Amino acid sequence: MEKIKFISPSDPEIKKSASAEYYPPLGLLQIATHLKEQLPNLDIEVIDQGVDKRSLENLLKADVVGVSMLTPNALMAEKIIQKAKEQGAITIAGNDHASQRATQLLKNVPELDYILRGDYTEKPLVKLFKQILAGEKDLEKIPGLSYKSDSNNIVHNPEEDYPPEDISYADRSLINPYHQEVYSKNYKDAYGKHHNKKIKQTSINIAQGCERCLGSKCFFCGIEDIRLRNTLPQKAIKEIQYLYETFGYNYLYVIADDLTSFGKPVRGYQSIFLKDLAEGWPFKDGEVEIYAYAKADNLMDKRILNYLKQLNVSRLNVGFESGSPKMLKNFMKAASVNINREATKILREEGIQLHTSIVLGGIGESKETIEETKEFIKEIIEMSKIDNIRNNIVAIEPALLFPIFNSLAWKCMTDYNTASEFLKRAGMEIDQQKLKSIINKYQILNEKQHVFNSEELVKDWVNTFCKIDYDKLQENLVEIKKIIASEKIHTGTYSGTEK
Repeated sequence: MEKIKFISPSDPEIKKSASAEYYPPLGLLQIATHLKEQLPNLDIEVIDQGVDKRSLENLLKADVVGVSMLTPNALMAEKIIQKAKEQGAITIAGNDHASQRATQLLKNVPELDYILRGDYTEKPLVKLFKQILAGEKDLEKIPGLSYKSDSNNIVHNPEEDYPPEDISYADRSLINPYHQEVYSKNYKDAYGKHHNKKIKQTSINIAQGCERCLGSKCFFCGIEDIRLRNTLPQKAIKEIQYLYETFGYNYLYVIADDLTSFGKPVRGYQSIFLKDLAEGWPFKDGEVEIYAYAKADNLMDKRILNYLKQLNVSRLNVGFESGSPKMLKNFMKAASVNINREATKILREEGIQLHTSIVLGGIGESKETIEETKEFIKEIIEMSKIDNIRNNIVAIEPALLFPIFNSLAWKCMTDYNTASEFLKRAGMEIDQQKLKSIINKYQILNEKQHVFNSEELVKDWVNTFCKIDYDKLQENLVEIKKIIASEKIHTGTYSGTEK
């Protein structure tokens, strides 16, 4: 065995988010880096299908092909797995969709050999490759591995936790230089006007999780694991210095689910990573800028805001989701409409750019709640104007709610008691026959398929759980995009229903 290819699939039929194709597939780079360190004789290539325009036949010339599988790219990932197997490759899948749908995938995609479940798969992957290279099949000792046994039974090995400080950094030399040029061009074309200096952007993984891990997640959140975890602050700073001094990266997208969750003591997690990182920050005068996710309510904490300023955070992605108090309650969001307004004001005053999102189609969504959201969008756009041309908001991403696997929304599609409870909370009358019919449909499909027709799924969701029908909701989505685009603000969306 000589050639290994790790692929981040991209479906050309699905529109990309406002962050797509500007950054390399970081998780695959981390996995490839660790594997290369442990087994240096392997020839490893990391491929981002979104920027690599080679045909599948050329992309998949390898002994082993691994794919990063998320729900929006799952069908393309399946196609890659099937094509790779046709060409004789061993096939491996990972990431959230593969972890959550492991049984269904192994049942329905016979070309798939192995699934590695969980967030940190670097060490299990090395163990798997050692088994493959040795021609052995002592697979039960590999944590988090799912596979078919010799008797064709599906086996799911227990996962093991690995502390983040043990995980390798991502070796940027594994990125095809031409692809880096494409990332830079894509980003410059989309966001160059929002910078007052030449920037070179990349992503970095130094923390993961969200404080909502201590209770219920947001209603639509399908992230597999949101426990708070971070690398050591001094290790994070060392990596950032290396990226800046070696490659010239001066704009870093920190992929933590919520960086501000690391700015205060949280029950069961006492290390204030953000404070330690800020106090050790070695860069002056804006040499290196940070783009990260944040919770609006955490921006009310002046200590957290000061940490962000010390780190030269120049842009925050804060999910507002709705301008309706009722919908924010139904989404189980911590922040209110007033807090979101205040966060908008604070970021404008501090000169920190705002990137936000809007979700239409929550339980109980109606014509009235949508009108509240439209007015809220207009309000924050007006609040954020710097002058007649510039706005402190760089992106507002509106999309329809997608009941993704592992979310409470998905549980409502497959569990009658959960659905009934949320419908009652939203003050909606329950059509028991209709609800039971939809739930029965998706309980059956859930056993048979690893992914569904996105448009059909969203239509069924909206027509069951909203007070407005699917076509009207789509019309309102288009109108909201026009409101945003009229102010020359990005409207990128990441949804299987967006064609």
